[in-house]
Amino acid sequence: MKKIILILSLALSNFIQAQTYGLYRITDMCAGSCNSVWDINSYSGKIYFSGIAPSGGVALWKSDGTVDGTVMVKETGQSFKTSYNNYFMEGPETSNGIFFFGAKTGDNNPFNLWRSDGTAAGTYALGSVMNPTNIIDINGVVVFVGATTANGNEIWRSDGTVAGTYMLKDIFPGTTSSLSYLKYTSVLNNKVFFQADDGVHGVELWVTDGTIAGTILVKDINIGTGISGDGIPNNFIAYHNAMYFTAEDYNLGSGIYKSDGTTSGTVRVLNNSWYDAPVIMNDTLYFAMANPAVPNGAGDEELYKSTGTQAHTYLVKDIFPGATNSSYPSFITSINGKLYFSADDGVHGREVWVSNGS
Repeated sequence: MKKIILILSLALSNFIQAQTYGLYRITDMCAGSCNSVWDINSYSGKIYFSGIAPSGGVALWKSDGTVDGTVMVKETGQSFKTSYNNYFMEGPETSNGIFFFGAKTGDNNPFNLWRSDGTAAGTYALGSVMNPTNIIDINGVVVFVGATTANGNEIWRSDGTVAGTYMLKDIFPGTTSSLSYLKYTSVLNNKVFFQADDGVHGVELWVTDGTIAGTILVKDINIGTGISGDGIPNNFIAYHNAMYFTAEDYNLGSGIYKSDGTTSGTVRVLNNSWYDAPVIMNDTLYFAMANPAVPNGAGDEELYKSTGTQAHTYLVKDIFPGATNSSYPSFITSINGKLYFSADDGVHGREVWVSNGS
C-alpha cells in the first residue's frame, strides 16, 4: 500500500511540475519511440515543421502550441523513412505572407523549392529547380541558389508563383556552378550582395535586385583568374547606407571595402580584415582584427571599433598584451548596449568578456 501511495505521489508531483513549468508534449504523431518531427521554424505566430502524415508519408504541419491547433497542412507524398533529409525550413516569411522551404517528392529525388501560406491550397512546389539554399527575401521576392543539370548552381528568384520562379543569370555559363551557395551574403536597399565566379574574373563581388537586368558583377577587386585572382568578398554588413565587407587584393593584401553597388562606389577603406562579420552597437562597428598598422594582419588580433574609415578605427583593448600576442575575440554579440564575447588574455584561458565599447 505504501508503495502504491509513493508511486501516486511521484506521479502527481511530476504532473504538478509539468503544469507549473508549462512543459508538455503537443502531439504524438508516431506511436512508440519512432521519430516523427523535423525542421521546426516559426511563421506568422505559428510553428511549422515536417512530420509524419497519416498515410505514412511526410507532410508539412503547423501548430499554435495546442493539441487542437496542431494540424497537417499538406502531404508531399514521399516515404517517411528518411524524413530528416526530406525537408528544410530555412526560407524567410515574405511581405505577402508566403514562406519558402525545400522538400522531396521521393526518397531518392533532389530537393525542390516549395511555398506555403499555411493552407493546403497555398502549399505547392515551384517548378523543378533543385536543391534551393540560402533563401533571402528582398521586398517580397526571394533570391536563392538553385541547381539544374544544364547550369549547375546559379542564382534564382521567386515571387511565390511557378511562372515567377526562374534563374536570374547563368553567371558561369554551362554546367559549371558559379557558386555553391550565397556565401556571406547581406542585403542593402533591396539588393543582395554576394560572391560568385563567372569563369573570367574569379570569385568577385556581385549584386542582384531580383531582376535579370539587375544581376551584375560590381567590381573585379582582385584582377586575374584562378585562386590568385579571387577577391573572395565576404563577411558583409550594411552600415551607413553602404555594404562593408572583406576582400583580397594581390598587391595590397586583405582589406575592408565598402560598396554602394556600383563599380566607382566600391572602394577600399581599411587595411587588414575583420575575421567575422562585425557587430553594430551605438552606430559603431565592433570586430576582431589584427593591428591595421601591420600589413596583411600579422598578429595581435584584438577587439577594434570603427566608423568605417582608417582614421576612425581604434583598438578597444589589448586583452592579451604584446605586439605578437592575440586574444582572438570570438562570438561577439551586442545585448542592451554591451558587447559579450569570448577571449583569451594569456592568463585565464578563453573566458567570457563584456565591454561597453570603450
